[in-house]
Amino acid sequence: MAGKSPQQMLTRAIELHRLGRLGQAAGLYRQLLRALPRQPQALRNLGAILLGQGDHRAAAELLAEAIAAGVDDHVTHYNRALSLQELGELAASVASYDRALALEPLLVPAHYNRANALLAAGRHPEAVTGYEAALAAQPGHIGAWRNRGEALLALKRWAEAAGSFEQAAKLAPDLAAAHAGLGSALLSARQYAAAERSLRRAITLDDADARVLCNLATALVELGQPEAAVPAYARALALSPGYPFLEGQLMLTKLRLSDWSGFEGHCAGVRAGLAARQPVTPPFAVLAISDSTEEHSRAARLWADAWFPPDHSLGPIGDRPPGSRIRIGYFSADFHEHATMHLMAEFFELHDRTRFEPYAFSFGPDTRDSMQTRVSSCFERFIDVRAMGDRDVARLAREIGIDIAVDLKGYTTDARPGIFACRAAPVQASYLGYPGSTCSGCIDYLIADRTVITAETEAYYEEEIVFLPGSYQVNDSTRTVSGGEAQRADLGLPESAVVLCSFNNNYKITPTIFDLWCRILSGSEGTCLWLLASTSAAEANLRREARARGVEEERLVFARKLPHGEHLSRLSAADLFLDTFPCNAHTTASDALRAGLPVLTLAGESFASRVAASLLRAVDLPELVTFTPEDYERTALELAADTNRLLALRTRLAENREKSTLLDTRRFTQGFESALTKMHEPHQRRESQRPSV
Repeated sequence: MAGKSPQQMLTRAIELHRLGRLGQAAGLYRQLLRALPRQPQALRNLGAILLGQGDHRAAAELLAEAIAAGVDDHVTHYNRALSLQELGELAASVASYDRALALEPLLVPAHYNRANALLAAGRHPEAVTGYEAALAAQPGHIGAWRNRGEALLALKRWAEAAGSFEQAAKLAPDLAAAHAGLGSALLSARQYAAAERSLRRAITLDDADARVLCNLATALVELGQPEAAVPAYARALALSPGYPFLEGQLMLTKLRLSDWSGFEGHCAGVRAGLAARQPVTPPFAVLAISDSTEEHSRAARLWADAWFPPDHSLGPIGDRPPGSRIRIGYFSADFHEHATMHLMAEFFELHDRTRFEPYAFSFGPDTRDSMQTRVSSCFERFIDVRAMGDRDVARLAREIGIDIAVDLKGYTTDARPGIFACRAAPVQASYLGYPGSTCSGCIDYLIADRTVITAETEAYYEEEIVFLPGSYQVNDSTRTVSGGEAQRADLGLPESAVVLCSFNNNYKITPTIFDLWCRILSGSEGTCLWLLASTSAAEANLRREARARGVEEERLVFARKLPHGEHLSRLSAADLFLDTFPCNAHTTASDALRAGLPVLTLAGESFASRVAASLLRAVDLPELVTFTPEDYERTALELAADTNRLLALRTRLAENREKSTLLDTRRFTQGFESALTKMHEPHQRRESQRPSV
């Protein structure tokens, strides 16, 4: 191009550009820019070429120079926005999209990609608005429908998210991502059967997506099909060995089935991952296999960091004029016929309403059963927040003026930790639902006792511990045992046997504790082991495992689930409750003690392994707390061989129970209310010390 003028060079470069001869065009643009570094069109067009070639940093810089040189058209701003978006500079990208749209308001790709940048930045409400702007201009935009669903999912607006994904699936029936998103929304909305159908359709279209397989497995677990969930989790893990929290989830699901294949490998993988601070397991799964408080806390911290980091979007909580009563918010999915309410119902009834103003924030099912009817009348307001996102629930709690938010779920099924990440109240506390630290940085206090949390383990808890007098576990003294004395023949139990039982969920039965039980059975003639049959697969697996340990399978007797009162009644047919380890019986242990059945426990280091010890001390039976597997086995064998000693224990339990702190709900309530006051006082002092305006 020797002898050509700059204008001729530019004209030729533009011609080559239009013909798609991009390498030659780029060369000419560069040659021109060496002579005229601020030539606007050369900067603009070379930036566009580099954008197409994936050199986003150079493209963004050239396009910025073009704009500085006077270029102000929507295409240049749009291209720069795309480059910045690819570079992860999302705020700057959104600003460039805004300028492009100011110049060309109907530019659908700008609306769509701007919304994508907002979605990536976690600015979900703005992303929804952006997708809706794109759809207003182009109603058939499949990507906008699909990604709007993703933004709504993040906002926990399940029904709207499902509708958005459904529209994407109608427009593109073979788009796996649309069916996958619809399944995810339906799963979150607890529409498990519909979720399964959508997720299976997604897998038919693309069977190599670990996220979809995990969601399908979760739906199957909720539908009572854990056997079908295991292969879905296993395939997901095979496809994506580092998929977050999957190793522990697969392990826990297999434990629910008493399927111990690969158990040692799963445990080793979980422990190695935790040691390396990798997100390998939900925290709840670790409770079942580890007695290490350090491992429990590490798993909880990884979970909180991944899913529930502190959300400051609502800003600081405004001052509330001191009132005559402290407003307490109880947050749970369990305000219905559930183990938590079996413990807490009378406590709610006894709450001192002259000093406290209790509110229930329910994100569980609207069952309208007798328990829900009973407890809902105990609150100033019983608020159904199922359909609200975490941020909206926190905002509502702030508007009501909740002083202390009490999380009754922690990291158990149907928990909503995101509410507390948004700071629902000036003071936030964890109680009862989860036996350990949430390590979220959002929970200020953990309510416990000095048995479940020892001086040696307190350092592993991020929350400040509030110790209750006696056992931390509340109980309802009004609960009654239904029916008369249980008859062994009606329950399938041998009349003359010493009946050892454990009604814990299957996931708490590890190979190690089952080894102990089988040695106890082998060492004591005339005994049988009475267990809860959660599934037919679990029953078959436990029978097989017993045979492998030399125990006749007929010495295992399986009980079906019964209404709670009837279950309490049948416990009297047993002679001794054998606790699990490292995760003890919790409500199940207090049920046994209420029914007059002694509990033999093995206490370890962790909160989860010391709950039964706390309950036994409350009924003054400390001799049933053991601290080594050998002591546990020896004590069980001694008791199984001495029916007089078992009878004496039952007599003592019956005498102690009625005068124990365990069933003195009024006394417990007073102690709990003192704890609430203690938690509120520092905040109250801080408020009173604020300078007046």
